[in-house]
Amino acid sequence: MSDRPWEKLAEDTAEKRWEAQQRQEDLVPGSTTPGIGAPLATVDGGGKSADQRRLRALALGPTLALLVDTLGRQIIADGVTRTADQQGDLAALWAPWERAGMPTRQTALWKAALTDGEAFLLVAPNGPTAKLEAASVARVGVDWGDDPTADWPACAVFLTKGGRPTLYVTDQDLIRIDRASNPYEVVHHGLGYAPVCRFAPYLSIDGDAESLVDRLRIPARRYIKTVHDRLLIQHSNSWRVKTVTGLDDPGSLEDAERMKAHLSTSSILTGGDGVQFGSLPETSMQSVLDAERADLGTLAALASVPSWSLSGSQLVNLSADALAEAKSAERAHITSIQRALGRPLLNALRASAQIERRVTDANDYTLRVDWRDTEARSLSQAADALGKLSQSLGVPAQLLWQRIPGVSPAEAQEWQEYADAHPSELEAYARALTADGEGTPPPVEES
Repeated sequence: MSDRPWEKLAEDTAEKRWEAQQRQEDLVPGSTTPGIGAPLATVDGGGKSADQRRLRALALGPTLALLVDTLGRQIIADGVTRTADQQGDLAALWAPWERAGMPTRQTALWKAALTDGEAFLLVAPNGPTAKLEAASVARVGVDWGDDPTADWPACAVFLTKGGRPTLYVTDQDLIRIDRASNPYEVVHHGLGYAPVCRFAPYLSIDGDAESLVDRLRIPARRYIKTVHDRLLIQHSNSWRVKTVTGLDDPGSLEDAERMKAHLSTSSILTGGDGVQFGSLPETSMQSVLDAERADLGTLAALASVPSWSLSGSQLVNLSADALAEAKSAERAHITSIQRALGRPLLNALRASAQIERRVTDANDYTLRVDWRDTEARSLSQAADALGKLSQSLGVPAQLLWQRIPGVSPAEAQEWQEYADAHPSELEAYARALTADGEGTPPPVEES
């Protein structure tokens, strides 16, 4: 084995880093180094004239970035819960996520996972606590050994943006690497696995991490080509062209230019015998506009999002049931992504607990992630629905608090603690009866 295994692993990531750069150019064309040959930028065959370059720049837009944003903004992890028979401090379990600032940075992590097919989270010891560090696929090289579907890699290397190794992770140690590619610090974690979690929302059964951008590149390119064709019509053929035939030869170039200027500016045109005036109609854009809407609808359908989320079109006279049905595919898509992302997130929290010597939490596989409900519902609608669950089905009201839109599990827990500390008069009397031991009211002191 090489005494510098991180160098070979870093070399193997060169192609992945190039592919990640391509995807960034596809997300926001023109945002990265020009000239890398991004597929979406060749909608006109790569013409070099000034007009072609201007129209190409106008046709390209951040359509895929909007799509990734639409999905990524709806994935919000608010906390974790466990089954009732398990004991432990949920606040301590969630603390590494909070310390790393992930409540505000998690959207960037999910968007990176959607864009590149995978993103990574390093769980590293930081004194007596655990520290989480997120990284995109362009900054991580991973060796999965014989099992590409495993929860933990055999080893991993973290890189700078330029591809230089800075950290090598094994199943026992974290090895920090200097600019000369020499190890200068070894931190022993002793977990028995390389603590690098992979978030792959579209991981296949064979361990292939598919990218949403790669999946949608062809329909996105088709949509941009249609937009480019519309711009060509607007630029070249969107006005009526006047024609005239049968004019006498003006005799000189100056007279020809003078006649042309007169014909182009006069509102009333006259001529001699045999002169005919006419016009050529402008090119209709209706078919191109229809094709543009169809291409955008196809792109939205392949991404399982409503087409209006990409086009900005307004919804008119849709009932609540029709709106819910229109968003059903998107909800199913979001739910499947949450299922895929939940396991590595819990693995990161369990690894953090193992580093912090919380054995019970490290071995708790009853945990589940609380994902925020981001559905656009009014507070009155939610209150009405939750009230019916409590009154008609007998569900305890306190258990429904965290289902109120905008209320996190931590806030619901604070409400529960306040309710326990400030009971109503009836609850206080019931507790007093229980404390009396015999089920009889407590004695009343006479003044």
